Amino acid sequence: MSAQTASKFKPTPKGNDLPVVVLVDDEPGILLALKAILRRRYKVISTSDPTEAAELVRINNAEVIISDQKMPGMTGVEVLRSVRSQSPRTTRILLTGFSDRNDITASINESEVFRFISKPWDNDRLRTAVSDAVAAAHSWVEKADDRDPLEPELSQEGSSAANVLVIDRDQQFIDQLESVMPQKYALYTAENIEQAIEYFRLFPVGVVISDLDVDERNNVSFLQALKRKYPEIIICVATCDIQSERLIEMINNARIFYVFNKPVGSELAARALNAAIGYHRVLQRKSGMQKAQIVEDIEIMPDRNHQKSRIRAFLSQLWNRPATRA
Repeated sequence: MSAQTASKFKPTPKGNDLPVVVLVDDEPGILLALKAILRRRYKVISTSDPTEAAELVRINNAEVIISDQKMPGMTGVEVLRSVRSQSPRTTRILLTGFSDRNDITASINESEVFRFISKPWDNDRLRTAVSDAVAAAHSWVEKADDRDPLEPELSQEGSSAANVLVIDRDQQFIDQLESVMPQKYALYTAENIEQAIEYFRLFPVGVVISDLDVDERNNVSFLQALKRKYPEIIICVATCDIQSERLIEMINNARIFYVFNKPVGSELAARALNAAIGYHRVLQRKSGMQKAQIVEDIEIMPDRNHQKSRIRAFLSQLWNRPATRA
């Protein structure tokens, strides 16, 4: 082992005040460029070997890992999945110049990616993403243990606010969710965003599952504004087919927890639904962990052409006024 390689696996000293960021990319030029951007504010450790990533994260107790997706021998999703299993507090960012829908979906469902950054990146946007990721990692100090939030305990009594709102017209999918829904929670269904707003005003909601093709004009704005104002609400999407660009937007701006690829098997639907409810309950109990739900700071304003004045008013309320939820 060379001296350079050995230094990567030397544990970060406890007195180190800089957050640790691990970079993984098979292109040396990309690693050098990322290090140049981040090295003033972070201790940056890089590797071109994806099989080293999880160990580097563990040894250095890294706050953030940034991994390329397309690498020989191991994909970025596989890297981040391995890191999540060993160090769930480490915030995971996926970097890629490709936009394969299956890769993006896997990055959500299998590795709970925090942000998706496309090549070529904007330097300021990259710095903001890493800063948010560090804050998310530090929010884990409130947890009593490092158990993966995707596998929460559901045996404890839950809050009624874990009710689920499904925005979809697919009755088969709705019936499937109802069949696996825990009995102590309610499942509401809405055929459009106006109906969803009505339910949201009347009942406590902890999980929203939305088909993005339903009321497409208003759907994305609603989910983004909702997540920005109430980070403890878990957002999932259901789809038969969705463009990669829309998925990336929803990862970064609405912190998508899970993608239900229709048709969905009952066992998988049950696991995802229970995980979403459980994670919502974790966020309720551990308010500091809501920092891990930080979304990109973009300006979401209601479209002036929205025909439904109630939708426009509700989005304005979410975005511009202090939150006042019971």
